Amino acid sequence: MPNMCNACGQVHPNEESAILCAVGSHALRRLPDGDLVAETTYYRREVVESKVHGKPCQTQQWRLNSLVREVNRRRELAKIVPFHAGSIIPDNVIDEIKRRATGTDFIEFVERRTDRCAIKRGKNYWIHCPVHHERGPSCCIYPEGRVHCYGCKFDVDVFGLLMDMPPNLSFVEAVKEAASFFRVDIPAQQKPWKPADGIAARG
Repeated sequence: MPNMCNACGQVHPNEESAILCAVGSHALRRLPDGDLVAETTYYRREVVESKVHGKPCQTQQWRLNSLVREVNRRRELAKIVPFHAGSIIPDNVIDEIKRRATGTDFIEFVERRTDRCAIKRGKNYWIHCPVHHERGPSCCIYPEGRVHCYGCKFDVDVFGLLMDMPPNLSFVEAVKEAASFFRVDIPAQQKPWKPADGIAARG
């Protein structure tokens, strides 16, 4: 079957997305437990929110599926090796970063991250896509805090931009990087992980 992903067993719309999914699933195995829990919780919220607003994002759903599979894999290993998450970034910090990652500040952030100069067309800004070669800019920077390429369907928010482009930061690293840029304080907090913290056994 064309574009079948070896990691999730699903058919992707193109070969590039199938490869990215497989590579991403392999990379998840190197994530510390705490980062895995934090990222899974974040993507659960994003997927639910996108569905509520009638704009489900397939890329986010694929990422969540990969995260949940890795959580379940570690749960099986936890019968032998303890599964601890360590520190969890509070939801209000993530919400505050997303609130500030809008408007001209977000456009400047994208320009710095992608090393591209944005061109204004209408109310939005456009750049050449940072993940595929193209002659003209088809990647739109929405002031609301999203980047979407109409060529390859690359679609990310402030955290996704940091995670899906080299050096491919982990979710927790991406939050810290974005917090530094948008001047959001992350409180020093250690919270032991428990099943009630929001990760169900199955996706």
